[in-house]
Amino acid sequence: MYLMVEDNPNCSAEERVFAASGAQREVSEVLLDRPDGTTGWCELIGVADANTFGPAVAQQVEDSAAGVAWLITGGNWGLRVRPSGVNALWTVDDPAQWGVPFLVMDDSAGVVRFKEES
Repeated sequence: MYLMVEDNPNCSAEERVFAASGAQREVSEVLLDRPDGTTGWCELIGVADANTFGPAVAQQVEDSAAGVAWLITGGNWGLRVRPSGVNALWTVDDPAQWGVPFLVMDDSAGVVRFKEES
């Protein structure tokens, strides 16, 4: 799987190749280290452009560090992330939210919550 996110207002550019397997699953939350230094559950959404958002999806990939991992992707502009429980609109202009091109999460139980489990 070839993944390319161009430089945009949400996040910096990133280009990678992954060996993907299995079906994609929609993601609702992930357990992350946040920019403020805390660790906690975060909601995420895919970003197609400045005002277009869609689901974040995970697919299992081979990872040189972790063996098998979850690759979480969004739209052309990557992912938008915020602490869980924040009831604000998704926007690339909100400083309480942050953008990332994609996430690679450990396949261990408990770090990714899927929509069908919510």
